[in-house]
Amino acid sequence: MIYLLLAVMTVLFSWQSSCARKYTDTYAGPRPADASSVYSMLYGAVIALLTLALNSFRFAPRLATVLLGLLCGLALIGYTTSLVKASALGPYSFMTLSSMAGGLLVPMVYDMLLRGERLSAIQFFGVGLLIASAIVMNLQGLSFRGGRPGRAYFLYCLLLFFSNGSYCQLMNIQQGITGGPERAEMIIVTYAFTALAVLVIWLIRRPRDLVPSFRMGRRALLWALAACAICTTATNLLLYLLSVMESATVLYAIDSGGVLALSGLYAIFLFHEKPTPSQIVGLCMAVTSVVILNVF
Repeated sequence: MIYLLLAVMTVLFSWQSSCARKYTDTYAGPRPADASSVYSMLYGAVIALLTLALNSFRFAPRLATVLLGLLCGLALIGYTTSLVKASALGPYSFMTLSSMAGGLLVPMVYDMLLRGERLSAIQFFGVGLLIASAIVMNLQGLSFRGGRPGRAYFLYCLLLFFSNGSYCQLMNIQQGITGGPERAEMIIVTYAFTALAVLVIWLIRRPRDLVPSFRMGRRALLWALAACAICTTATNLLLYLLSVMESATVLYAIDSGGVLALSGLYAIFLFHEKPTPSQIVGLCMAVTSVVILNVF
């Protein structure tokens, strides 16, 4: 049953990425650069409200959940900001690799140093194979053929690495403290704080542009709402699995590998992108790493 839920969660997160991409492509607001901030506000508010409704409008978090949720919200803001900034300054491939590596390595180092958790040799091999698959799939982008990006790009990639890793690990810590009962409260605090923080920053900087920026068009709105609904389900599954699986490192590795492999397949079959030989090899490596981590 756990592996079935893990498969469902992985598929959902991959669908979320595709919906977000469709939202960005169809956003019809007055300034295309505002798409990410509008998405952050809508995303945070809708996910918090949906989770509250799914929890029968019960909201009684402990102080630990509130504090960890606020920290997780800050990490999510850092993740969103660095993702947007890095994507504007350099190649998407290295940025994606930075995000995935942070989500894997930060929880792994934390568990090894502070919890004494040790992966088996075959599990280490699976994690290493997954990181290698991401490198192989993005060899063309990692070459920086268009010119080496500036220092700011690599600083944002570093922020992306730590913010994504911190987000993953804070979720894991909260589940370790509560044992699972406050999953909904953690999601509500995290996403509501993210939406509120972005809204406050916007109102301070450009209050008159707020309402016009939400005139995004019907298609973009539908894609954004679809991403919110999918993420709500996937995040609840993630927190449940964190409470029942022994290793967060293995969980995040399976999820990252699955999303990486499915994203590659979507690019080929849905977006009609022609794969390079290195992408095909990397795709096979990603699938193999997921199989290893599931079996061993």
